[in-house]
Order: sequence, then C-alpha cells, then structure tokens
Amino acid sequence: MVNLRLLAFRDHEGIKSVSLSRGLDLLPENLRYFLWDGYPLKSLPPTFSPEMLVELSLQDSRVEKLWNGEM
Repeated sequence: MVNLRLLAFRDHEGIKSVSLSRGLDLLPENLRYFLWDGYPLKSLPPTFSPEMLVELSLQDSRVEKLWNGEM
C-alpha cells in the first residue's frame, strides 16, 4: 500500500458495508485523498500523517479525533 494515493469508500444507496472489527492500523504516508462515507471508528490511526493530504471527507462518520500534533 506504499504508493496508494486515493482511498475511497462511498455510500451506495444507504449501504455502508465496510466493517473494521479490529480497527485500522495504518494509512499510507503519501495518501492524498481519503474519502469514507460512514467511517466507523472514533479516530484515525495514531500513525496517520496528514502532510500530503489534499482532501479529507468523512461524511456520516463517528470521528471524534482526527490526529495528534500540528498540521
């Protein structure tokens, strides 16, 4: 997943079918677009680095905390 630049899970007719029973450990450092309708967790992975991020869309998510540190 090192070269992954776009990660998108879009809501299709109200169906949110992604389950993360064990959480999400990491996201690529070079991720530029992170789009996830109904993101099921309360936070992004602690190792997530948003420096390269161009767009973040977490509609209808449960996120309470995005990341630590400065942007």
